[in-house]
Amino acid sequence: MTTVGTVIDDRPTLGSIVGDADRFLGEAFGHSPWRGRSPSATRLFGLDDVDRIVTSAVRTPAIRMVRAGKRIPASEFCSPTRIGSATLDDVADVRKVLDLFRGGATLVLQSLHRTWRPLSAWCADLEREVGWPVQANAYLTPAGELGLAAHADRHDVLAIQLHGTKTWDVDGLGGIGLEPGDVLYLPAGSRHCAHTEARPSLHLTIGIHRPTPERIARAAASLAIERAPQPLDTTPEASVWLLRDSLGDVDADATIDRLRRPPRSHEEGLLTSSVTRPPVTAASLIAPNGPWSISSVEDRVVLTWPGGQLHLPDRTQPSIETLAVHAGPVPVGCLPGLDLEEQCVLARRLLDEHAATLVDDSPGGHAAFE
Repeated sequence: MTTVGTVIDDRPTLGSIVGDADRFLGEAFGHSPWRGRSPSATRLFGLDDVDRIVTSAVRTPAIRMVRAGKRIPASEFCSPTRIGSATLDDVADVRKVLDLFRGGATLVLQSLHRTWRPLSAWCADLEREVGWPVQANAYLTPAGELGLAAHADRHDVLAIQLHGTKTWDVDGLGGIGLEPGDVLYLPAGSRHCAHTEARPSLHLTIGIHRPTPERIARAAASLAIERAPQPLDTTPEASVWLLRDSLGDVDADATIDRLRRPPRSHEEGLLTSSVTRPPVTAASLIAPNGPWSISSVEDRVVLTWPGGQLHLPDRTQPSIETLAVHAGPVPVGCLPGLDLEEQCVLARRLLDEHAATLVDDSPGGHAAFE
């Protein structure tokens, strides 16, 4: 079950908002708009959550405001606030925010996948299902107002209506009215704008960073630049040829790996578990936390598991493969190819990232390692 404080549905995360997930992925994802309905999705986020965030000393750019499609300067909705020994000028002032909202401005809460724990967990689940990084923003728009100006996003959009109603004007489709529980999917490049009517509206926008041709080209060029020789003195023409030659050495796996890096905060509990964990020794037993996938990129081993991804030195590959193949508990001192200090460092890193679990070494707490 997907949990965000409370269970919103007993289906996998994607299916809980689009309905038939297999059909959505096969017919719409990356190709065409899709409408769905999920009344339970209104539990994901609400007006009380907006209130808590705005009154919690939230700072820009986590909060911004727009009116008639234009960004409002932060000075109009922030006030100097003293935190510790510093006075900050980018902290939201709830009274100013409310005054602007009453005057027709839309309130935008950005990167909730990083800052709001219930959505962070939910987005992480969705990210694992669709296979690409996911982000979440919330938009609170007054009655009878345009939110953002007409635009086309470079990423796919899942709009989940939470409160009130909103009409989305999508090029080629006309007006699409959304009520609480309605879901609208737009692939990257779909030009659109949205406006309210008689009541204020709150909706959640889930951005899915699917690898569009532009993003693939940028990632490949970034890798090529990193690998290109860096002469002290060269002409623009020579730089173009150097980049072209370096592009020939960029492989598809390395490019896709760069695109998959998740733009979200780490799983909750990493700090607590690291501080309270017993010291790691040669006798400590660790086991993979879920199925592992292993690949190589240049001189790095890329370890991927359901909760994240790590890039490790290539000398750790025999140890990583041993853990992956055995699947059960392995003594840290038995990790091949490393000395004891390196074994402990690797084990701590795997445990800190929740890629592996420290297993109880009491009788019956583990299987024998052979």
